[in-house]
Amino acid sequence: MNQYILAHDLGTSGDKATLFTIEGNLEKSVIASYPTRYQAENHVEQEPEDWYKAVCHSTRELLDGIDPGAVVGVSFSGHMMGAVLLGEDGQVLRPALI
Repeated sequence: MNQYILAHDLGTSGDKATLFTIEGNLEKSVIASYPTRYQAENHVEQEPEDWYKAVCHSTRELLDGIDPGAVVGVSFSGHMMGAVLLGEDGQVLRPALI
């Protein structure tokens, strides 16, 4: 049975997701886009819920026809200097500042 590594890169334009074999061969790739709001100079926002939906969508696409149990590793990278503000209940208070 083949084994895979699933990688997600959450960026300003969308989730760039890839599925690699453990030998390092690219099996599939997909981009799930989401909006970015440019409010003013140096003021950029995104909805964390959009990130979640994009990751779910791209993962489903990449694993179509693949046994999920064959995924032996998952990697995430994303915004380096972003801020997601949460309330005491753990819920997002406002769009993320990126």
